[in-house]
Amino acid sequence: MLTIESELTRRADIGFAAPTKCAKPVVDLLGFDVPCEAVWNAVYGLFFTRMKAAGPRSNAIISPVLAFASGSQPPTSTDRERELASRIVTMQDIDLAIMTAVANPSAYGSLSSPIRLSRSAVKMRKGRCSDNSIERGEQLRRDFQRYWRSRLSGDPTALAEREKLRRLLLRVSDRSDTPALRSKAEWGADFWIALQEALDNVPENQLPAGMDPDLLLGGISELTNECKIWFSEVFDVAVEINRLREQNRGSAA
Repeated sequence: MLTIESELTRRADIGFAAPTKCAKPVVDLLGFDVPCEAVWNAVYGLFFTRMKAAGPRSNAIISPVLAFASGSQPPTSTDRERELASRIVTMQDIDLAIMTAVANPSAYGSLSSPIRLSRSAVKMRKGRCSDNSIERGEQLRRDFQRYWRSRLSGDPTALAEREKLRRLLLRVSDRSDTPALRSKAEWGADFWIALQEALDNVPENQLPAGMDPDLLLGGISELTNECKIWFSEVFDVAVEINRLREQNRGSAA
């Protein structure tokens, strides 16, 4: 016989479903205008802290029958009560946790995923570039910086080569930034692709030794970080960084 338990929540999904399935009905019943995630996090934190402080239970992972198969006597009700006393969470405890979350919901809100807050990352995000593109751009920017730190430390011609390359990258950026591209409301992702295609076609004899298309893309990211290249209309980057930091509760990658 096939039995489908469609209403049961799988253990792996509890952390995601619990705020809506468990905390939201309580918040609605009490008439509070606070995020249900804050209430859930406060109550869950109470249980987690209490259980962790009590430590592991003896023989908790095996059957009581197997635990005392050697002939030892099973614990009495007094023994069990003593073992569980430090784990008891009363309704008063839960009520206090709920009221605390209601009084200060932002303190118990779930943190958003960390985001990049460099100038280049914020500008690419404003242009609706994907997270993968942003991460790649950040990595290539660090590689580009590392390349020039090595060159500038012992090569007297490196500075002139770097400035020549910067001019080349700005020219590529300018030529890739076409009116047709900007005809879209959000064109940053298309611009990122166009830049990669243009950099792939730069003749090797125009590049410094050891430079490749990936490092060139890192140079584009570096110039973006210096506000020489944009992936959207110009905006106040510092204000946007502060807004994102506040919105994400300071969680930055």
